[in-house]
Amino acid sequence: MVDAGGDDGTMEIARRVAAEVTERATGMSFRTDVRARGGRGPTLNAGVRASQGGILLFLHADTLLPDCFDALVRRALEEPKVLATAFRFRVSRAAQDVIAGLGWMEWTVNLRSSLYELPFGDQAMAITRQRFDALGGFPEVPMMEDFELVQALRRAGAAGAGFIKILDAPATCGARRWAKNKVWWCNAMNQVIMIAYVYFGFSPTQIYQWYYQAAPSARSPAQSPLQSPAEHPASVISITPPPQALQQRSTSR
Repeated sequence: MVDAGGDDGTMEIARRVAAEVTERATGMSFRTDVRARGGRGPTLNAGVRASQGGILLFLHADTLLPDCFDALVRRALEEPKVLATAFRFRVSRAAQDVIAGLGWMEWTVNLRSSLYELPFGDQAMAITRQRFDALGGFPEVPMMEDFELVQALRRAGAAGAGFIKILDAPATCGARRWAKNKVWWCNAMNQVIMIAYVYFGFSPTQIYQWYYQAAPSARSPAQSPLQSPAEHPASVISITPPPQALQQRSTSR
């Protein structure tokens, strides 16, 4: 779990939990001593360098994985034509939160992911280390790193290498951004960002500075107007064959 410089106490919680969890009991070992600055790309690359497994899964701090996630990923990546995987997108529901348009938004995200092979980071993408290294890893940019990795995979797919497989099980994302700002507003801002980046040549740093009103690693998480702060931690889960007891265990983070 990579400390990206946030000050909301998430890493303190992670370190406390990691100290209570043993590899013998869970089949997992945790590192919480890795630090990075500069936004999402540098953060995720730092996690890759610190990990050891042959399969890499990139997990945002506000996303929960489904049960037996490692078995699902491993099985899919064994297929010769699967370049990478992502889980189906879902937003968590709380009894007290009624968010208009949430189901429609989930449907459109999953349609885009499946039809056009365009998953994003909050769907917990996974890839073999060998392929990740061959693609050059994530670009060292504060935002848009997931988009660039997906585009590299799609180019490889267009050349006949394979495809990005969307798994049926969902990765569940926290609802905070949509509960705070409404679905239509968040989606509209996301589209503005994509248009600015793809069609008008805005750099990831420019987009970050506009979006968060601060330079990378120079702001407080409370300043984030829409999304989960980019300085929240991210996890790189590395999976090593053969399957272990973790496959049969429900996982929550």
